[in-house]
Amino acid sequence: MFDKKKTEEKKAPVEKTAEKTIEKKEDLDSVRKTSLRSFAKRKIDSAFGMSISDSSIELLEFRPFLTHKPSSYSRITLEEGIVLRGKIIDKDRLVDKIKTLLLNAKPGKVSTNRVVLSLPEEQVFTWSVAISRSISGSELRAKILEEAKKIVPLDFKKVYWDFVSYPLRQKELQYVTFVGISRDILDGYFNVCSELGLEVVDFSLESMSLARVFLPPSDKDDYVLLNIGGETSTVSIIGGNQLLKLSFTLPLAGDAITDAIAKSLNVTKLEAEQLKMKFGVGDSPNPSYKTAVESVLNELLKQVSEAIAYYEKNSGETVDAIYLTGGSSLLNGLDGYVAQQTGKNIQALASLPFIVRSPIFKKEINIKLFADAVGLAIIGISQDYKILSFRKQISIKGSKPSFFKKLRSGYFSKTKMIFSPAHITYGLLFLLIVGLTTVFTLMWLNIRQG
Repeated sequence: MFDKKKTEEKKAPVEKTAEKTIEKKEDLDSVRKTSLRSFAKRKIDSAFGMSISDSSIELLEFRPFLTHKPSSYSRITLEEGIVLRGKIIDKDRLVDKIKTLLLNAKPGKVSTNRVVLSLPEEQVFTWSVAISRSISGSELRAKILEEAKKIVPLDFKKVYWDFVSYPLRQKELQYVTFVGISRDILDGYFNVCSELGLEVVDFSLESMSLARVFLPPSDKDDYVLLNIGGETSTVSIIGGNQLLKLSFTLPLAGDAITDAIAKSLNVTKLEAEQLKMKFGVGDSPNPSYKTAVESVLNELLKQVSEAIAYYEKNSGETVDAIYLTGGSSLLNGLDGYVAQQTGKNIQALASLPFIVRSPIFKKEINIKLFADAVGLAIIGISQDYKILSFRKQISIKGSKPSFFKKLRSGYFSKTKMIFSPAHITYGLLFLLIVGLTTVFTLMWLNIRQG
């Protein structure tokens, strides 16, 4: 007899198989389209890097093909009162400074208005925790937001935030790093760039940029990048192929050491700075000198050790070494002192091979001054965007000047923009399409006449 139920049961797997086949085909089509878009962007659309700090701005652009030599670079110092602790104080003066930066770029002006911008690390709040790997997607984002509100001292209605997660060796866990920044701070930088006709395509933390330039791309080892500057020091734990796992900024750096020396020895700041450069972390004729220097360094390294202990306890991973960078990291004897206080190996920074081999870096560009800009420029040519989705969250409509307006602005190289890789590529594709259309049309006409 005809059994309708059994027939439907037999029919169901066939329908499901057909549905899966259709879904698979749609997925493949989606992958192909995404791959084509990714290829086009990666090979055609490039961007330059621009690093803005309290005291200077650095700009650098690499050639997007072959040798990746620097095609444009520029640096300008900022006077006090323009940017303070990463917050824009005088927008008009900053705009004028960036104009000068663009106009004075060497050996030629930048070829595009697309820019990868540094995040002001002093204004960024990060927080990390290990979470079960079974939580993912929207559930993971909701969980992170719930936990972050308990810890992060920010009004989340006025914050751009995102996170990155990494699987830990303990298979059941993932390590999540939360990154947040005030909307007003980031919107300020976006508006400055927009006023100049610059299109911000991405933002990156300085610690992540430095990791791209100096740290080995290992997926097994974790490192501390201790960036000791003038006003602040940034402590970052990097791992998982140069990805950020923990980062925070401290008001303990070169200036604090100078102030401690000046106060302890009752000398001027200029004299204290000269003593610091002469003796470093070593002994001086006055015993109070060493006490003053160590008082600042011990507090800084205490925070570093606590960060390492927190990370190792929560992640189950081990920090393998510490890399020192920043102007104040050049103090005599600092490497040995940090190793002694933290119990970690101190590794020497080594730039990427194409940077080491480049004559322009040896003769003209001081890599220590341009390190952040170099990392941002690498993002610009690799198109490794959207690690953090801050750019996507900004709802402000930036100005998009026309091609001819960009040429007239004087900030960009006319020759490079006209004969850009994108224009050449699309031009060749257009000629190819016209050529093929002509050939097939002639063939069709010959067939009809025959």
